[in-house]
Parts: sequence; structure tokens; C-alpha cells
Amino acid sequence: TPMGYHVLARKYRPPRFADVAGLRAGDPVQTSGVKVGRVANVVLQGVGNVMVYLEVNRAQRPHADAVALVASADFFGAKYVDYVPGSAGQMLSN
Repeated sequence: TPMGYHVLARKYRPPRFADVAGLRAGDPVQTSGVKVGRVANVVLQGVGNVMVYLEVNRAQRPHADAVALVASADFFGAKYVDYVPGSAGQMLSN
């Protein structure tokens, strides 16, 4: 099965959302307003269960306390993922 958070050759669990509000593959992933990756894929697993696969820079690989939120980029409906890689000692496992 595919996993998310593509960081070079490692793959991590993708974040799950109840609603992604129009987020699409190719939309940016940002940390503190700086682009650090992109949305690789958005997959509907069921009602209220959407998996979002992210590709992020190696320096932004997810820790166990990583957070990802869908945000609006502008008034025209563009979306992005507001991503905080976390700082826990343990990295997010696959």
C-alpha cells in the first residue's frame, strides 16, 4: 500500500483529514510560509476519511509530533498544507 510524506527513499504514514476542502495534488506544502514540498496525492478512503500524501524536503521530515492542516492560500479557492514537522525526539514511522 502507498504511504505518505515521501522524503527521498523513505515513506511515512500520510496525514488523514475529515475534509480537505478542495486540496489537490500539486498544491504546495509550507512551513512558516516557505514552500517545503507539495501534495503528491489526495485519496478518499471513505466519507470523512481522506489521506493526503505529501512530498517534503529531507530537512523537513516528520517527527512523531508533526502537524498538517489544510489552509486557504487566497480568496479564489487555492489551498495549501500548513505543515509543522515537529520536534519530538522520535521520527514518524511508517
